[in-house]
Amino acid sequence: MKIVISTGGTGGHIYPAIALADYMQDNLNDIEITFTGSSSHMEKDIVTKAGYEFTGYALKSGSRSIFHKLLQYMQLTVALVKMYFKFLFNRPDLVMGFGAYITAPTLMAAKFLNIPIVLHEQNSSIGKTNEMFFNTAALVIVCYPDLKTQLDSDKVLLLGNPRASQVANIKKDASLISELELDVNKKTLLVVMGSLGSETVNEAMSNLIPSLEYKDYQMILVTGKKHYDSFCLMDPVANVKILPYVDQAAMLASVDLVIARGGATTAAEICALGIPSIIIPSPYVSNDHQYINALELEKVGAAKIIKEDELTLEALIETIDAIINSDEKLTAMHEAALTLAMPNASETITNAIVESLKDA
Repeated sequence: MKIVISTGGTGGHIYPAIALADYMQDNLNDIEITFTGSSSHMEKDIVTKAGYEFTGYALKSGSRSIFHKLLQYMQLTVALVKMYFKFLFNRPDLVMGFGAYITAPTLMAAKFLNIPIVLHEQNSSIGKTNEMFFNTAALVIVCYPDLKTQLDSDKVLLLGNPRASQVANIKKDASLISELELDVNKKTLLVVMGSLGSETVNEAMSNLIPSLEYKDYQMILVTGKKHYDSFCLMDPVANVKILPYVDQAAMLASVDLVIARGGATTAAEICALGIPSIIIPSPYVSNDHQYINALELEKVGAAKIIKEDELTLEALIETIDAIINSDEKLTAMHEAALTLAMPNASETITNAIVESLKDA
């Protein structure tokens, strides 16, 4: 069975796709999985590092001007022709799209050649590209109950995010805390705001660090490489460790509370591991999907949202203290997060795909 997976743009699209591919490779016989995406985005390096063949095409997202729109249409046409002839001479049994504009040429070529299409939507609102190919798709896999209700179709299946399957069995590892010269007996707050960050969030975190000096809990702040040096210029605080990056899933499993953005992969990891969270959604993403993702967690009691335009030091400390100093709240949020987890997502998605191909 030949499967082509198209993904790209952000880790939220890429890592779930690789997680599913890994599961399929390990559990299906006679399977060949290849990837497509932009040759100039992060997916090329991530996918090839994971050991998969990657076919890239030149395609930039965004439409800042008429010139950029024309360039985009030209690139889209060239990419479509490239994928059309690739599929014409080496026809896959299935093409799977994981969202993002970058997947459009691959899905369009599959549509023209009547190759079965499966879509995976990681976020709580459907992206524009997945919406464009919704009617063509044989199956649409979603991660949130509300989106399944909104789409209201028999071909929409609530099966979750494959990334959850990769992290669900990670156990707490006290050595990750002790290696940072922090106290394994103290509650630990993890802050992971992504590599891009924002001025508002960075300012709030800069103000937060000295305010934690006399708290009974400790903090690990993951800045991303871009912002690490500026945070290191601050006066050190004994119960705060500043790092450029961490193994996010492993560290999540070893802390008591996380402050994060509302991206799909982070949300899947939070739910799979049952980690209480404070989510500061990025207001700069399409369809405001990070806020909508966060609402799904807050609705069941798994998270607390602080909007970026409402982010102050006082609001941050009040929210952190109210959660991390209450064992009752931490337990309730842990159990609530697990209700949204789908740790068998890769298995159930694979089974659904195999069944759909039997019926094709």
